[in-house]
Amino acid sequence: MTLPAADLRALAERCERAQGPDRELDAEIAEARGAVPAGAFRMYGFPEKAVWGLDAYNTWKAPAYTASLDDALTLVPEGWHVGLWVDPDGTARVRMGNGERVIYAGSPQANCATPALALCAASLRARAGNE
Repeated sequence: MTLPAADLRALAERCERAQGPDRELDAEIAEARGAVPAGAFRMYGFPEKAVWGLDAYNTWKAPAYTASLDDALTLVPEGWHVGLWVDPDGTARVRMGNGERVIYAGSPQANCATPALALCAASLRARAGNE
């Protein structure tokens, strides 16, 4: 990821406040991750489906990080462990650990409305700590 740690933590906090999938948040995470050109979101505005393009031949689509566990898993730093708990009301908690360390109380964690949002938030916090 290319954003400073404070910006990654701010994105994580936005994930925690979100009540469900958010394409604008997906777009900003994609930009932070370097999946789309830096500044594309601000330069070209926010299309409904989080697609940017310089012209008819160059377009980028943000993964659905906040809606899809598969896409959210791509944010988990290499070598990290993930513990995911889903409560009966559908809210989710994630804790992460890295390397030889197991998941512990001070590890990156998140409590969110959905499992995908919780995984995004915890992963962004883990990456912020690795910067």
